[in-house]
Amino acid sequence: MGKSKVIQIIIWPFRFIYNNIRMWLLLLKGFLPHPYVGKGEKFIVLKDIQTQLLIHMNAPATESIQCVVPKGTRLITFSEPVKLSSVFSCIALNSEEFENNFIPESILQNPKYAGYSFPINYKDIGKTVKKIKD
Repeated sequence: MGKSKVIQIIIWPFRFIYNNIRMWLLLLKGFLPHPYVGKGEKFIVLKDIQTQLLIHMNAPATESIQCVVPKGTRLITFSEPVKLSSVFSCIALNSEEFENNFIPESILQNPKYAGYSFPINYKDIGKTVKKIKD
């Protein structure tokens, strides 16, 4: 067994501990997703959020428009968030009313229109959005 192999065996536990501490620090600072956000979880907007509203089409394209999600809007996550993502996707609980107020009529009338969503950053939990039970 070579000298470098022995060194690797000796420092392995220290690397393991370092990487775990680093991962938890990133998680706590909000750079990695929090594991407690899942499909169907509800949030309320605490203050206006400036975001890109993603317009989904039944086509190989997604458009976006600038949008301000107003304070008091109730949101729901409609799918499981992607692992190691910095955002999760939501729609408004009163989706039809939200569409009528924020999405241009030309998009709503498009036969390829399939819905909308907007990203919420994990770092915004507790700052601009708050998890609610109902």
